[in-house]
Amino acid sequence: DCSDNSLISRVVSPSRKMYHKLKNKAELKKSLKKYDYRTEIPKSNTFFVDNTHLTPKKVALMIKKHYKL
Repeated sequence: DCSDNSLISRVVSPSRKMYHKLKNKAELKKSLKKYDYRTEIPKSNTFFVDNTHLTPKKVALMIKKHYKL
């Protein structure tokens, strides 16, 4: 999980293009208003990571450790 402001600043990152991810700030803002991405699904084993100030590698290592991969 990451703050909306961080998501908005990251959405224009060039690396998103090669993964066919959303690359437009206005579209992201629209999606954040329309959809609830943060509410936990009931009765699910959810693992949250606040990745606002973490590198992708650090987050991947946290996920790997949590799920014992």
